[in-house]
Amino acid sequence: MKVSHVLCALICAIACSRALLADTETVLLLHTNDFHDHIRESPSNCGGLPYVSGYVQSVKSNRSDVLLLDGGDVLNKGDFVSNVTKGSVMYSAMKRIGYDVAVPGNHDFTYGLDNLYSNMAVAGFPIVCANADSTSDRPLQLPKSVVVDVDGISVGVIGATTSSGGVSKPWRVLSLEETGRVLAAEAERLEPQVQLTVVLIHRGSNDCRALAKAAPGVDVFVAGHTHEALQQPIAINESNTLIVEAGSNANYVGRLELTIDVESEEIVAHRGELVRLDHETTPCDESMVSWIQDVEKKMCPAVNRVFGQCEKSLNRTRIAQVTAKALRLSADVEIGLCNTKYAFGGLNEGQVIDLNSIFRTHVY
Repeated sequence: MKVSHVLCALICAIACSRALLADTETVLLLHTNDFHDHIRESPSNCGGLPYVSGYVQSVKSNRSDVLLLDGGDVLNKGDFVSNVTKGSVMYSAMKRIGYDVAVPGNHDFTYGLDNLYSNMAVAGFPIVCANADSTSDRPLQLPKSVVVDVDGISVGVIGATTSSGGVSKPWRVLSLEETGRVLAAEAERLEPQVQLTVVLIHRGSNDCRALAKAAPGVDVFVAGHTHEALQQPIAINESNTLIVEAGSNANYVGRLELTIDVESEEIVAHRGELVRLDHETTPCDESMVSWIQDVEKKMCPAVNRVFGQCEKSLNRTRIAQVTAKALRLSADVEIGLCNTKYAFGGLNEGQVIDLNSIFRTHVY
């Protein structure tokens, strides 16, 4: 055998042995987004924060390497009690669940900036955002990022939000191109401190694809805003980056298992999925159910007032038609109008119609 062949064989053997003997650690990212005030158990037998809590508790009881993140739009469009409390009940529930970091979505500014700051104090976990213009008269005063120790692995979590939809703001959200530059700079700044870099972003997968190219130092984008239920992570091969998003309305918890080479600080294996919070298979946090009921009794006791039962399912279009008829009758006029975009949800056949279920059907 020629010497060159022997050397090649030795090099291959050494490389293989190093791969087998590599020092690796795991991080389990659990992620949610776009709760939109869906705090109660859902009447559709899927979802609700008691089931988010039950699932997270079941995972954390067996593992210590869990990082729990939320991709924004905690507020708006859901249960009445959150509207009455201006969202504080949602952030209190998330504190009970044990969230580590969140990013603000456009609907989280529904009640104004001061209210968001108040909800942050209630939450007790950091809310991060790096892509808001700091030169305005009243800038958004949130940290760009935080570093979290996850069972010995240092994870940098950078925040970014969207400029579209919802409430007017006294500052400017940076463009996609500007956001890419900011994320790249922040990832570079964090690089000496961390072994994994995550961007928690209230933007959809298409924007994340572009940002992955602009900020190759980012390992994972945890997305939101577009309500995409990505059953598997999107892998961007050019930058070796993963994108995940977990639907909306507390119907899913995303689960991304990462194996990290401690020396190279690279993701060497990953496995991702969406866990559907089916009420028949997902553990329920009964203590949270009782807590929500207690808050409702105190803050909005009329919320459970029953008006009847739904004889057949009503989708958004039918809800808009019924609303238009109700407006016509109540105003004693010949024409009543309701745009279907203001009908956010429907009613299921056999569902008890109470004040909360009626409130849930409309955007406010």
